[in-house]
Amino acid sequence: MNSGVLSVKMWLCVFLLYSVLQESSGCTVERGLGDTITRSAGDSVELPCSCTQQTKVDPQTVQWGFKRKFTPGDYRADHSVFPEDSSQNPRYRGRVQILNQNKPGTVALIISHLTEEDEGAYLCGNNGKYNRAVFLQVSTGCAVLSDSERTFSRSSGESVLLPCPCPPDQHRINPDRVTWTTDQTAVSNDTESYRGRVWMFDQNHSRNFSLLISDLTKEDSGLYTCRADEKDVPYVSLEVTGQSVKSSYSFSTDRTAPA
Repeated sequence: MNSGVLSVKMWLCVFLLYSVLQESSGCTVERGLGDTITRSAGDSVELPCSCTQQTKVDPQTVQWGFKRKFTPGDYRADHSVFPEDSSQNPRYRGRVQILNQNKPGTVALIISHLTEEDEGAYLCGNNGKYNRAVFLQVSTGCAVLSDSERTFSRSSGESVLLPCPCPPDQHRINPDRVTWTTDQTAVSNDTESYRGRVWMFDQNHSRNFSLLISDLTKEDSGLYTCRADEKDVPYVSLEVTGQSVKSSYSFSTDRTAPA
């Protein structure tokens, strides 16, 4: 076998070895603060952790911890999240996963079935040392809206589920009870025009204040307020046409129904 063929084979072996090392490289986490991510109770969330190397990272080399109250510069965790210590944190059992994100050098911690107790700072690092914090807020009782307005369309005669929007700069409401009204009229089965057409969750148990209205008609158009203990009452504007149902969200203390 001539030297040229040996040289090509040698370089091929080196290239393959390099590729394997790149595919299974560890993660060096740079110290710093990540974003604050807000999700509703019951949802899932992906918490990203960035590595200094821009290659595909073995997610098993990254450790995650949790800290209820984060102080800048203090990256000591209250307890471990991944690898999971089931003897200390059974509440994470079956709810966490680790995966590579599409962006090179980034891995993510996925937590499903979120609860209020999951709110806090999540620390990522390696070699037993945490270097980066990502913050999670868990909203309860209301819907955190990423845009100031959203629109939903339904066919005429269908049902619509109206979430109770969170007040500005807040991500939860915890009143004793929430009531829905439109044009100063209670939206409940005790009101003749809504009898048998509205439904709400058991508020004492679910802390979900959404309103379901079925068999929509044009007369259901108006401004629906989700009244809690807040000064700025969130409202939902509902327009019912012969062809579709549209609902949009906004915030205002002026609760005059649109013309």
